[in-house]
Amino acid sequence: MTDLEKAIRQNTSCSYEKPLTEDVILLQKKLVANGFDFLPTEFVAFLKKMNGVMGDASCILGIPPVQNKLLDIWRFNQSMHLPNHAVVLGFDDFAYLLYDAAQKQYRLLSRDLQTTLETFEKDEWEDALRSIIHFDNV
Repeated sequence: MTDLEKAIRQNTSCSYEKPLTEDVILLQKKLVANGFDFLPTEFVAFLKKMNGVMGDASCILGIPPVQNKLLDIWRFNQSMHLPNHAVVLGFDDFAYLLYDAAQKQYRLLSRDLQTTLETFEKDEWEDALRSIIHFDNV
């Protein structure tokens, strides 16, 4: 279990969905067929433990079926029009967390879609998720 997972599980103000049990391949095909990037493997591994997380005015999206439709990564990305086929993995009041497969990096992008606030390399995926989810001890 990663430090991020421990922090989320220990925080009483957070909620998270059951681990992902669905076949990810179908969603990956649907994303790519509609112009989005594949989900990064480390993010999929996280979803297999926590398939969507809600924090204080923030969330990490998940793959259906999830009880909270706000956490549905497919529905959320369908409603977005992002540059360069990036896929949104989470959001808070100020920013979106995207994964850009072409650059192999996570980006924190302002809600107005104009400014990259921070970038994270692929091996910094946990820091990227921490940047968007807000809990006292995360």
